[in-house]
Amino acid sequence: DQDSLNSSASGNVLERRTQYVLMIIENKSKIAKLTHAVNQQISDVTTAMTSILKQFQASLPLASVKTVEEICVTCGGAHPYYQCLAADGNTFPELQDNIQGYVSAAAVNYN
Repeated sequence: DQDSLNSSASGNVLERRTQYVLMIIENKSKIAKLTHAVNQQISDVTTAMTSILKQFQASLPLASVKTVEEICVTCGGAHPYYQCLAADGNTFPELQDNIQGYVSAAAVNYN
């Protein structure tokens, strides 16, 4: 458009030499063709990547999930060992995530 040509010509394009104006128009045309080619390549790559992603997602096996149930090692009940009533108070709920503290406390009770 006229404003774009004026901007490229650093002033009114109608005041420039014909050869200079033709050079500007040819350069703008080359840029437009290159831009179109790049946009087409981007579109092609996007299409290919989308296809690859869909194929990958379709080939993934479904993972089975196994539920974890806590079982008491003392009595076999459906509760953690530190809540076992069969242990008759010899559990340490405050040490349930600290095995070293549990071992130390058990050693003290043993003596």
